[in-house]
Amino acid sequence: MDWDLNEFFEPVAATREERDMVPEGEHDLRITKVVEDAKRIRIDLAHDDRRYGLVFADYPKGVQWASRIVGELVAALGLTPAEWKAASPETLKDRRVKARVYHKVGNSGRTFCNVGGFSAADPAPAAKPVAKRTPTQKADAASNVPEDDIPF
Repeated sequence: MDWDLNEFFEPVAATREERDMVPEGEHDLRITKVVEDAKRIRIDLAHDDRRYGLVFADYPKGVQWASRIVGELVAALGLTPAEWKAASPETLKDRRVKARVYHKVGNSGRTFCNVGGFSAADPAPAAKPVAKRTPTQKADAASNVPEDDIPF
């Protein structure tokens, strides 16, 4: 194809979708990823509202304040300490917790979204009842109406 498109072509810059920070307060969040190594544990949490970005809960091991927060996470998930030790990152994925989110400004001036504690998530809303009639059955019932006396 021999077309001179250079004069009409404008390259599109790849835009990264910027998401808002999760507001401060308690939010029901879903665990999307858990990474644990010898020094720390990091839990990635996602809000149901897609306009908010991820919250990264990163805690060092062997520190009392971090152990307290991770203990709250274990209790919020309804696990015993033995079950927590046996759990893998895959078994924790997609579990729901309520997280207490707060913001903190770092030394660089950048604002970070942190998790200061966990509690049990609110129960999921009840599912919608199953429809009594399918859309096809509704259309068939509407078409079986006797004819009107008014001619249009």
